[in-house]
Amino acid sequence: MPVYKDYVTKKSHVRDVEILSPKEAFQKLKQGDFDPIGSFKAGDTLFITKYNIDYYTDTKGFSQPIYVFEVHLNGKDIWSQPISAKK
Repeated sequence: MPVYKDYVTKKSHVRDVEILSPKEAFQKLKQGDFDPIGSFKAGDTLFITKYNIDYYTDTKGFSQPIYVFEVHLNGKDIWSQPISAKK
């Protein structure tokens, strides 16, 4: 999957990177290998209802591939949790 350099008006291709499969990204989520966006604790129930692949632009302007999982907490709160897609 390509990595882009974000300029004000256009993106410039930098390089291609290998990405995780959706299953591998889900395993990272299950193992807690991510920076949580939502707040939850031991014993909470998390339901994943969908995911998609997208890009996140870092502080240096590079767009990195990510998976975004829709997470439901205890059947109430919902948030989008990004997981890095890079291998």
